[in-house]
Parts: sequence; C-alpha cells; structure tokens
Amino acid sequence: MGIFYTFTCDCCGYTADVQGGRDAGENVEMQTMICRRCRKVVDVPIHWFGSNEPVRPQCSKCEGTDLAAWPPRHPCPRCKGRMIKGEMATIWD
Repeated sequence: MGIFYTFTCDCCGYTADVQGGRDAGENVEMQTMICRRCRKVVDVPIHWFGSNEPVRPQCSKCEGTDLAAWPPRHPCPRCKGRMIKGEMATIWD
C-alpha cells in the first residue's frame, strides 16, 4: 500500500500529490521522478511484480521519457525552490 502526500513549493506555490520517493503496492513498485519535458513531479511505475519485462518509465502527464529520480531534498521542478511535504492526499494499492 502506498501513500500520496501533497508537496508544495515554498517559493512559487507549485503543488504535486506524490509519494515523495520509492514505494510499492500489491502489484507495482513506483518511484517519484521529475519530468524534464513538462517540469512536473510525477510517480511512475518502475517494476510490475510477477513480470520479468523491463519497464520504461514514462511521465503520466505528458508521456515524456526524460525523467530523473526526485532527490531527497525535494527541489521544485519549476523554480528549484524547496517542496514541503504536507498532508496525506490519498492511499493507493
């Protein structure tokens, strides 16, 4: 079971409901990444349990593939400010 939190940039106000790192549900392992194409923070599948097929991470917003793991200091992809972890947004599985 995974949990999405609302992260908000303390400089520009950009928000994203994401896990904030790596997490797994019943069938999939997810990783929070920055899409360099649309400059958004997104969670993408990186491994489907029970499958040996490689997963090519893809942005859920623009379908771009130029992604990078979101660093632990959680920089804003828009202004490079710091994104602050807020309230739990939802639980997924």
